[in-house]
Amino acid sequence: VKEKISIERAKTAESVGVSSKEVQNFIDHCMEANKELHSIMVIRHGKVACEAYREPFGPEYKHMMYSVSKSFTSTAIGFAIDEGYISLDTKFADIFPEARGDKPDAYLEKMSVEDLLTMRSGLSVTPMMDKRKDRWFKDIMSSSWISEPGTEFLYISENMYLLCCIIHKVVGMSVMKYLEPRLFEPLGIEEPFWETCPRGIEAGGWGMMIKTEDLAKFTLCYLNGGKFNGKQVIPEWWVEEATKYHADTAKSSKDFDSKVGYGYCFWMNAGCENSYRADGMFCQFGMVFKDYDAVFVMTGGEISHNTSDNSSGA
Repeated sequence: VKEKISIERAKTAESVGVSSKEVQNFIDHCMEANKELHSIMVIRHGKVACEAYREPFGPEYKHMMYSVSKSFTSTAIGFAIDEGYISLDTKFADIFPEARGDKPDAYLEKMSVEDLLTMRSGLSVTPMMDKRKDRWFKDIMSSSWISEPGTEFLYISENMYLLCCIIHKVVGMSVMKYLEPRLFEPLGIEEPFWETCPRGIEAGGWGMMIKTEDLAKFTLCYLNGGKFNGKQVIPEWWVEEATKYHADTAKSSKDFDSKVGYGYCFWMNAGCENSYRADGMFCQFGMVFKDYDAVFVMTGGEISHNTSDNSSGA
């Protein structure tokens, strides 16, 4: 039986500089406003200051993460780059020459791993793509180009599926299996559920289910430069690069909190310097506040949040 790994709990919220009163006010506000809040966790100085769950979403409940899944796909890519399988400049068509058609396609030849990570692939995938059929790869690659790769930000969840295809091809195993000894086991994350295509390739941009504390561990690891319980888990250089501003989102995003930039599948937070988040539809958040040595995690089912998800995975 594997030893359960949990984040240390603070004796009181105030002992790590968190106001329990303000957290309670936030919860009360959500309840009074009939917001679909399912769980929250506040971590300061490496300790859980506050946590709350709304029935039936208890601490042992694996919650749908929606687009938070993208940040896990990004992390898998980070490991693959660190281990020399690929680079940010690796061209998709060099890994999948079968994607080339009969006629030369300059845009396809240019599309890189980094373009996919930053939602600047240039592809426009229809939200009506039938995910029940065994043709995800073919349908995505037959999508139209709306811009030159590496130029314009367009939030397409299927970009992440292509990254998962890359992991399967270059590493020779599933993303789940690849992440198990590198991320899940060191963080004490029980094997997540992750939706796959009929060929067994992870959706990448959506479909992961994990517990609230699992998301908190992942987010805390990023806050600490890739370390968890003193051990380097995620390469430090990747944490630094993945959470930097790489793509301008001002024109394509309607939501105020999504207009200030995108990293490698992490959003920059508006109104707070040195802050970023893993972000999923219906208010799934793993937020890092570096200047405060703090993490805020939330799961929910609230429709009002909008990060310009425009594909079928969200």
